[in-house]
Amino acid sequence: MRTRSTFITVLLIIISFSTFGHASDAWPSDFDWELPETLTQDSDFTYSWHFNLSSGHYWDCQYDVDIYLSSDTSLSRSEDYLFYEGDVYVPAGAVGFEARTTVFLGSIPWDLPANGSYFVFLELEPGLMAPVDEDTSNNVIMDPNPIDVSATAQSSIDKDKESIDFGTASISENFSVWNDAAGTLAYSVSVILGDAYFSVTPDSGSSGGSSDKEVHTIQVNRVNISPGQMVAGRIEIASSYADDSPQYIELSATGAAGGIASTYIPPYGSYDDLQGRVSGVNPDDYKVAVYICVPPYGWWTKPYSNQPLTSIASDGTWICDITTGGNDPNATKIIAFLVPNGYNPPLGEGQQCLDSELYQYPYAEAIRYEKISFSGYDWWVKRAYDLVGPGPNYFSDSEENVWVDPNGHLHLKIAQRDGKWYCSEVIAEPNLGYGTYVFTAKGRVDLLDENIVLGLFTWEDCVPQYNYREIDIELSRTSIWRESPTDTNNAQFVIQPWDTSGNRYRFKIDLTGHPGETTTHELTWQQNGISFQSYHGDFSSNPLAEDIIASWHYTGGDTPPAGGENPRINFWLIEGYPPTDSQDVEIVIKNFRYLPIGDFCGANFTDADGYVDVWDLMQFADQWHTRTVQSNWDAKFDLTGPNFSASDGYVDVWDLMVFADNWHKGQKPE
Repeated sequence: MRTRSTFITVLLIIISFSTFGHASDAWPSDFDWELPETLTQDSDFTYSWHFNLSSGHYWDCQYDVDIYLSSDTSLSRSEDYLFYEGDVYVPAGAVGFEARTTVFLGSIPWDLPANGSYFVFLELEPGLMAPVDEDTSNNVIMDPNPIDVSATAQSSIDKDKESIDFGTASISENFSVWNDAAGTLAYSVSVILGDAYFSVTPDSGSSGGSSDKEVHTIQVNRVNISPGQMVAGRIEIASSYADDSPQYIELSATGAAGGIASTYIPPYGSYDDLQGRVSGVNPDDYKVAVYICVPPYGWWTKPYSNQPLTSIASDGTWICDITTGGNDPNATKIIAFLVPNGYNPPLGEGQQCLDSELYQYPYAEAIRYEKISFSGYDWWVKRAYDLVGPGPNYFSDSEENVWVDPNGHLHLKIAQRDGKWYCSEVIAEPNLGYGTYVFTAKGRVDLLDENIVLGLFTWEDCVPQYNYREIDIELSRTSIWRESPTDTNNAQFVIQPWDTSGNRYRFKIDLTGHPGETTTHELTWQQNGISFQSYHGDFSSNPLAEDIIASWHYTGGDTPPAGGENPRINFWLIEGYPPTDSQDVEIVIKNFRYLPIGDFCGANFTDADGYVDVWDLMQFADQWHTRTVQSNWDAKFDLTGPNFSASDGYVDVWDLMVFADNWHKGQKPE
């Protein structure tokens, strides 16, 4: 940057000296101006010069303009009143150019001197890139006729608060502004410090006097304030008409250190009340806002929409009736927020997602699904006794539909009971983010019934802006997904939205001649793209080429950022249609693995073990500065490109930074 700056400076000096030959052509002549008879704060006036250039010049330039008011016909810059500073712009190549400027005095901050009669002086000086004439004696111009000045009384800002402390509970406060002098005060209001925490409305106002007060409201965005965190802010009140502008109001707020917990969560299907306790706050200053989610009917305020808040007893305990509607016992999610008095919570009236503003407050959430343990993770088992997606279908958490056998293998079943077909889905409890998701299945996934789908995917509720962070590996022979009548593929890799060109890769799995009937399916999710791979056999960090069924690397524009997604596995019916043979169907998932970015191997350079440590560093070091053209090139070490763009075929410092970000990520092997 220093070299570049020096080069530009020298270049400007050379240009300036090279223009001196045209200096005399550029000095203006034929000055003219139009002044009002009386100069007030609302006046405007126009001045102009004619640049009578014979040959033009080769650069844009600027002249500086100062206008003075003097009580006599001589100009004394140190004593006379300077009330305007401006400039005149002359474009390159101007010949016979007239610069004409209109000054709107009401748009600039200035004061008029005392009422009286004044002479107006205008002074012109060469500015940026402007040539200097040898004779600049005519650079000061005086209007021979004095002008009357009618001074306007200055406004003065006054306010009713110097500072506001929002404490741990308040979410909004008001303040008033008025004019404490004559005339009308027009002003602006803005947050100049702490705009991540505070906002103000309205952002402007006017006042004709102390009886004409404008009220403004400051709101606190507590979602950005951590418990116990103290934040500061500042409001600026500014006016070009006030002699005491700007004025300030200091702001402060503290994140609520209080907490909320559910002490009794009624079991699924129960009519019992939800019970809880709060801590770290004065119970008199807070209420509890409770919501339940009943699939597929969405979120609902409890106990009632006209009674959205639950009081807290003096000992911090609270009780809420959460079964005031017909399907309420079937709620699968319950959440309670600790909110300050005066807060009006948004009503839950069947929305699929709660209003995000609620999450600025402490909350306690409960999921009323059964849990299983599989492949080292806890998984929720989806339950829905009304039709829900995908499908739509019914989902069962019965051990007849979902179970883990003594070998640690997960069994998912589609089964008919009492005239209904129940599907299966499990949801991993942790959110894992970028990395490789590995699913190993056992069975003839190539011969699934044409109405059945095995889905291996990531998903997060309530983020439609990221297409729910859905990344899919789907195994199905359904005709609905075929791209043409001749499409015999039975599997696909998908980035949502699936119907965007280039977001889907279809392929065929054929397990004929593979007696183990085991297939492994991987998706590797990085910030700059997603790679997929399916191959025969159990997991391997380096599957044999002859075992690879399909692979695909996606670098399109729909790669979602990591967030709150979970890995999921589901076994479901297309549009809820039963299997064509009306028989129950079962699939086995042998295991699931999550490999953080940078997990290249395990101890002693065995297969990746789900943890980034010194063994991975040694493998990474072996690939340092390798390129695609080299025989020992391995693309899995090429984690990114310059500025974290798409992988560039070279292992360098950008890849090292990604590797370092994932150091010791994952589950450390025992």
